Amino acid sequence: MNKLVIQIWSDVVCPSCYIAMKQLGKAIKNLESEDDVEIILRSFQLDPQFPKGKSMSSLKHLADIKGYGEIAVKQMCNRLDPVGKSLGTNFQFEKNINLQHMGCS
Repeated sequence: MNKLVIQIWSDVVCPSCYIAMKQLGKAIKNLESEDDVEIILRSFQLDPQFPKGKSMSSLKHLADIKGYGEIAVKQMCNRLDPVGKSLGTNFQFEKNINLQHMGCS
């Protein structure tokens, strides 16, 4: 039988990308299909325009690039917290510093 090949293009610092990959892996495991699926990870930078060597709060950066305002971005990321915790990850968005770029979509 041929394997199902799934290519995932994601930004390694994007929490939404991380959640999706963890949920996909969990689904494949629940279906007992690990031997039937090949996952190929590809790198994709969500914000290639972020200045090199600059640092700022990830929440502020997201507010700036999305145009939502910091409160809306905090609410958006707060909705990701319980999902991350259910997958064994504590994102701690308030502590994140954006050194190159940070994605949360």
